[in-house]
Amino acid sequence: MSDFALRFGLALAVVTVASAAVIISRRNYAKSANLERNIEAFRLEFRRSIDAAQAATIKSIAKTIHDNIFSVIKPIDSTVRDLDARVARQQQQHADATAAHMAGTQILDVRLARLEERTDAGAIQDLDARLARLEQHADATAIQNLDRRLANWKSPLMPPPSRIWMLVLRS
Repeated sequence: MSDFALRFGLALAVVTVASAAVIISRRNYAKSANLERNIEAFRLEFRRSIDAAQAATIKSIAKTIHDNIFSVIKPIDSTVRDLDARVARQQQQHADATAAHMAGTQILDVRLARLEERTDAGAIQDLDARLARLEQHADATAIQNLDRRLANWKSPLMPPPSRIWMLVLRS
């Protein structure tokens, strides 16, 4: 029996070790499956954390850019508003000046028309007087020229030239 007991004990030890090995391997398998699930869960959580950090960073950068843009736009906007007000004032002044200029132009037109009427009447009278003087001068010059020609052309049959002209002028 001793040989049998030894064999039986050895077989029992081998079965025990084998079952312990199976149990341990199952525990290790379960632990490794659990570890894989834990690692996958950790990776997922880590990915979510990275995504959240990136979203927060992007949001922070966007807010910074937004603030910087508005800090630049505000002075430009106030300058444009000031410029708009100045342009409106300038346009009003221009409109007022144009209206005043138009009124002055109308007054000058009326005065010019009056002067033209006076000048036309005065100029006509002046021209009439000058024309009359020129006609008298031309007549006198023509008479003198004819008198000279007749004086140069002395004919015994003809009366003196002044008498001829006297006769012509009377008729």
